[in-house]
Amino acid sequence: MNCRLEKELEFYRDTLKILAAFVIAVGGGTAGLVFKLDDPKAIVLFFLGLWLETGLIFSMARVYLEARNLLERIKDE
Repeated sequence: MNCRLEKELEFYRDTLKILAAFVIAVGGGTAGLVFKLDDPKAIVLFFLGLWLETGLIFSMARVYLEARNLLERIKDE
């Protein structure tokens, strides 16, 4: 297997791990804000958290698909 492809696959794996940690952290904070929605600041932060969580999940999906395509390219070699 090509060394460059191995390094690229490691990069995708590590990126997925980091994004997963962010999803858990932001999701936990956003879920905690549900109990404080009587405060206007909490409402703003809640929607900001939802927006950020959505972006992180889409980023994870994109990295996953790139890694899957790379694995298929490696398998074809």
